Amino acid sequence: ISVFLSPYYIYQGLQNLSLYSIVNLIRGVLSTVLIFILIKREKDYIIYAAITVILNVISSLFFLIYAIVKYNLKFRLYGLKHSVKLLKSDRYIFFSSIIWSLYTSTNTVILGFFVDSAHVGFYTVAVSLITIIQSVINIPLTTSLYPFLANSFSLSIDAGIEQLRKIAPIVFYFTLFSGFFILLFAPLIINIVYGEKFHNSIICLMLLSFMPLVSCMVNLFGIQVMYNLKMDKDFVKITFVGA
Repeated sequence: ISVFLSPYYIYQGLQNLSLYSIVNLIRGVLSTVLIFILIKREKDYIIYAAITVILNVISSLFFLIYAIVKYNLKFRLYGLKHSVKLLKSDRYIFFSSIIWSLYTSTNTVILGFFVDSAHVGFYTVAVSLITIIQSVINIPLTTSLYPFLANSFSLSIDAGIEQLRKIAPIVFYFTLFSGFFILLFAPLIINIVYGEKFHNSIICLMLLSFMPLVSCMVNLFGIQVMYNLKMDKDFVKITFVGA
């Protein structure tokens, strides 16, 4: 529900992400504080789920109402024919998103067929930590850059490429440094966040340490550039082969 309600695309398209970032920061801090205060026993996992859902719905409603008032938005219902036509025109983006979701979310399931639950747990811990790091590093970069690059490519291909040459080295070296940081401090990170019982997750985290770099480069040159250059079909093929 919160994903459906959230008008994130409006704030991203209008390059007005400051409010979005501030509210999400407040939500994250509030969620952390409530978890530390209210979660005391194993049975409190229901409270944890409730905190997450309620805060997400409240923040999404706030963004939706604020966008309606701020930008004087009007919503209209469209028929099925129009929706199918829109999906058909953007089918390559749709397919690439499905392929990406499948091959990134099925890793744990596939691993479960070959090893016991303990080893799946060690791997899942490392993946979950990398996912959090990626959301902290990659999401602010990619969401803020996409409208900026899209606007440059709308002027001309040369203008877009010129902006890419300025942005790509900054993104590359920042995520490369983050990868080395994770690689070097993996034992400390695991011990602080999960404790000594998850010592076997350290090697998994070290192997995954450069995933933020890879993910950011894929987003930058794949989504940010290839989509803007109308290379959607090629991007789907590359994503399919990689999957």
